[in-house]
Amino acid sequence: MLMSTNDQHQSVHQALSHKTGRSLEEISLLAKAEGLLTHNEVAAWLKQEFEIEHGHATAISHLIMPDASTDAAGTDFYHWLSRADADWRPALEELASKVEHFGMDCTIMTYKHQLHLQRGGHEFARLCVVAGRLQIDVALPGAPVRSGFQALDADDEPFTDRFSATVQQQISDELVSWLRQAYDRAI
Repeated sequence: MLMSTNDQHQSVHQALSHKTGRSLEEISLLAKAEGLLTHNEVAAWLKQEFEIEHGHATAISHLIMPDASTDAAGTDFYHWLSRADADWRPALEELASKVEHFGMDCTIMTYKHQLHLQRGGHEFARLCVVAGRLQIDVALPGAPVRSGFQALDADDEPFTDRFSATVQQQISDELVSWLRQAYDRAI
């Protein structure tokens, strides 16, 4: 379910207080003391230091650093999701929730109409919804192409395989497993 901006801010403040016992202002001072300069650095630090999940860590980083609201990767996931095809929002939220549990170094970046999944700065998948279809490209060099997936040309490097779904039900545990394999190979 999508929330209003005020509800999102309140949710972020509650999650922050619950997980850390500290206010946003205190976390902001700690982040500055750590010398963190970008949204990604702050989000990664929050995930590692306080075990805050990706979505909240990203939102907190944008509250701490509001003047840098569009870094090199673009806007945050929840803003991107609010502009995505409404039919795909629940599935994309669920998929993002599963992906963010792959590891502390997993990040979800946005750029224009695409989501970019990265591990330690190495992109292992990209997703976009175009004309009602969800398209997921992954980097799995050397892995055999699975049923339901298609091989990509060298022009699409680093991505090797593509999954295309027309209905939300096609986002399965197998697809999440496929993304996990790409994540595991990303470093």
